[in-house]
Amino acid sequence: MRSAFRRGELHPHSDIDLLVLVDGDTATYRDGIEAFVQSLWDLKLDIGHAVRTVEQCRAQAAADITTATAILERRPLRGPIALDRKVGALFAMDDIWPSAKFYR
Repeated sequence: MRSAFRRGELHPHSDIDLLVLVDGDTATYRDGIEAFVQSLWDLKLDIGHAVRTVEQCRAQAAADITTATAILERRPLRGPIALDRKVGALFAMDDIWPSAKFYR
């Protein structure tokens, strides 16, 4: 018996949502990100993606609980751990989505 669950086993028709987190001007990374996303589309993957800075993540998470939940459930694939920790710190305080409001 296998105890590990892959996303496809739990949600067989779900897409892949990617957040490309950048430190600085997002335009600086545009060409590389476009090539990366295009390669995923070429593989016929159904992906959703966003390119944001930490501050843009804060604004989007404050405005939309779905975005906040996605950021909370993030799984870093690659990049500086310090940048991931900055995003995680957004939820260390209850100022974006206070716990009681989030669970309601």
